[in-house]
Amino acid sequence: MINRFKLKLYVPSLDSRAYFDELKNFHLLNILKFTTNKDSKGLAEYFEYVIKDLIQDKSLFHQLDSFDKFIILLQFKAININPELKFKINVKDESKVLAYDIFQEIKNLTEAKLVKEKVLKIDHNFSVHLSIPLKLYIENFDDVFLNCIKFVKIDDQSFSFDALTDAEQNQIFESISGSFLNQIMEFLNESKKSCQNVNFLKVNNYIEELNSLKLDFFNNSMLGFLELIYSEDLKNLFELIYVLINKVKLGLTEFYDLVPSESLSLYALYAKDVKTQNEEMEKSTKKSSIPLQTSP
Repeated sequence: MINRFKLKLYVPSLDSRAYFDELKNFHLLNILKFTTNKDSKGLAEYFEYVIKDLIQDKSLFHQLDSFDKFIILLQFKAININPELKFKINVKDESKVLAYDIFQEIKNLTEAKLVKEKVLKIDHNFSVHLSIPLKLYIENFDDVFLNCIKFVKIDDQSFSFDALTDAEQNQIFESISGSFLNQIMEFLNESKKSCQNVNFLKVNNYIEELNSLKLDFFNNSMLGFLELIYSEDLKNLFELIYVLINKVKLGLTEFYDLVPSESLSLYALYAKDVKTQNEEMEKSTKKSSIPLQTSP
């Protein structure tokens, strides 16, 4: 049962939408601390925690691969923070802004013909369902290999590989013969090839570094792109907290429970009020400074 507003976010591997609670200022503060400290591994683990915490149907979490999580986090950014990505550029000594619509970039990414899954029939009643890595952070190729099994099916029962114990996972690996290991390698190569020409952002004529940001399931490129778009000066968030608590009289707990876009809207309303008050004071001051004319 839904007892408050929830987001319906698209999950590529399910080809459907799932309910999520919204991303709050509390989450954003932690994300910015990780990006400020350049802790990619810690950020990836926190992103995993956020998705698991906010998804309504917890049983779906173990079905998500890294691309699913990437797309979910892009949607959080677009809906709960800002739907635009902006980059300052200089064109013929003139400062301009290069803007991207995150929703359009999500559409482009999810419509790409990507190879993300494959089924290996090990026995008549035993199959292994391969996937791109499930986790957002990959340390080495061994990590890729250990994270490429999404679930196993024995008879009519499916078991999420990520939810199995280490002993159970090792038992699965031991049951896969050398010939099947070659098929796993073929799947990984095919998957990597399918995304080699997929850009995170539409190609532009100004910033080559952005054009070089390409999707790759096996080199932490998705995590790197998330770091780029979620990063901002932590000082800005603390200044926002100061204004909303000291001027708008919002409580700290109330601030943390707000969606980032909501807190920015409150700040914009406060700034508008201050501007209006200043303009009225200025008009009043001008009127009072007009000298009185006396009769000749």
